[in-house]
Amino acid sequence: MADLITVRIPELPEQPGETLSLEDKVPVFIAAENKTKHCSINSLRDLIVVGDDGSYAPVYNGGSVIYVVPSAQSGTATASIPTLAGMNFNLYRNGVPLLPTEYEILSAGGFKLKAGLLMSAAERYELRVFELQGGNAGSGAGGLVTGKVVVTANKTLAATDANKLIQIRGANNILTIILPDGDSVPENTIIPIESTINNLKQHKIQTQNGQYIYFKSTSKTYMWIGVSEMLFLYWGGDGWYVFGYDGNFLNLTQPVAAYKVGFNQYKADGSIVNRADCPKLWEEVLTLGLSLVDDATWLTPSVTLGGRTVEKPYRGCFSTGNGVDTLRLPDLTNVALRGLKASDSDRYYNNAGGFQRNEFESHDHDSGIYNNSQDYDDGGSTPNNIGTTATSQKIKTSKSGGTETRMDNVGVIWVINY
Repeated sequence: MADLITVRIPELPEQPGETLSLEDKVPVFIAAENKTKHCSINSLRDLIVVGDDGSYAPVYNGGSVIYVVPSAQSGTATASIPTLAGMNFNLYRNGVPLLPTEYEILSAGGFKLKAGLLMSAAERYELRVFELQGGNAGSGAGGLVTGKVVVTANKTLAATDANKLIQIRGANNILTIILPDGDSVPENTIIPIESTINNLKQHKIQTQNGQYIYFKSTSKTYMWIGVSEMLFLYWGGDGWYVFGYDGNFLNLTQPVAAYKVGFNQYKADGSIVNRADCPKLWEEVLTLGLSLVDDATWLTPSVTLGGRTVEKPYRGCFSTGNGVDTLRLPDLTNVALRGLKASDSDRYYNNAGGFQRNEFESHDHDSGIYNNSQDYDDGGSTPNNIGTTATSQKIKTSKSGGTETRMDNVGVIWVINY
């Protein structure tokens, strides 16, 4: 067995009281060049932590991000770091903390210097992450919210708008927002859409290339969103799925008892409204069958049923309005709701929305039965006109009460969600 040739590396003498500086140099073997070079400790640290792309993904809570200013960014004030979208951090410049008034945290990730400050090439910034804005647990594809897109006009969303809050501000305009092509975004992409600021109309959310939105056991290529409503859409590879919402999406046309008329609600008083102002409601009204009548029928003033007059027998139905661009709401003022029964001959229009007039059950008021041993006044015009035959007589009572039969009640406003 051959002896190996060895050498002993002499120990370097200790230098008491001296410390390493970030500018001290160390040897580094460059594999691509097969040679050893020297670099500063500071540069080596940045290379290990940062790599060659300017930033690295942080540990989200309590982590630290190093950003070295590229030459192209020298003289500018903005550093874009998408991996920091939605995160808060404290900013340090070459190890010195900046005041909160000296920089702005960008919602899309990164920072912008203020107070006249500008970046210089090779300058080193440290971003110490201390929490996530809004508390979400990630960023990028599959995250919840990584920024926002303000929409004030018709807009087709791009793939880069995925995972951002789509904030509609349409004022008095009806906008169309077209979702990104699902094939251009990663699976598990989420798009939250809200219309809580500066909206007076409902807006259309449209897909591309015939892709579907799945909701309420149906598939459609569009949906409507009303004032102060929210939709959460998820791309599942085969379409957009509604996995969350806030607003009137399931209870359209249903009467609701309220103390006041709220967002996306009409008072159920028989008014005419524009279909364009309530497209969600109109689409649902078209599914009501016999509870939707033409306006001439709705306006029928009265009919006779069982010898009694029934006023406005169709007042609880919806109508097609002018047949072009309006509809009429039910008139539920001053009435209570009652469950229908089959073959109810006492209701002129025995369908949901048909009005039924008040009534009380038929009954007699009898004077009583008298036997032959009792005398009774037979109603003659002379005093003591006594009869001897026992009979049963119906008598009338004096009028009492008001103009209707009603139960104890509390007044409310009947409204229709739209």
